[in-house]
Amino acid sequence: MPEFKLPAIGEGVVEGEIVRWLKKPGDRVAANEGLVEVMTDKATVEIPSPQDAVIERIVAEEGHVAEVGEVIAIFAEAGAAVAAPAPAPAPAVVAPPSAPAVAAPSPVAAAPAPVAPAPAAVMAPPSPSPMTTPAAALGGEAPRDPLTGKVL
Repeated sequence: MPEFKLPAIGEGVVEGEIVRWLKKPGDRVAANEGLVEVMTDKATVEIPSPQDAVIERIVAEEGHVAEVGEVIAIFAEAGAAVAAPAPAPAPAVVAPPSAPAVAAPSPVAAAPAPVAPAPAAVMAPPSPSPMTTPAAALGGEAPRDPLTGKVL
């Protein structure tokens, strides 16, 4: 059985974490087609298949940290038929035990109606200020500059 080993990914890289398999057992993979994503301390890279093959078995599951040169998958022998993995068995249906009759829950009391907030206090308008109110509104003449006679 041809083994697929984690290749040397880069200088100084001695291990990599299997992030995601791009193929599953029974799948055909072409040479240079992405097979697995591996994360190193430097980057996450997609490792291609070194040959045309059929994946027989995945040895290193996702999350496993594999050393460079460690077998991470097994390819089927050339010309050998590979059976697809057996589907997971269907969960058994179990009838719930008969429960004693339970009285219907009593109706929930209605929540009280929301109360409207109290109106804000009404404030009297501010008294007119001679600095901001026109002189005519104050009942008098506008102040003037004593030197120029211009309205201030």
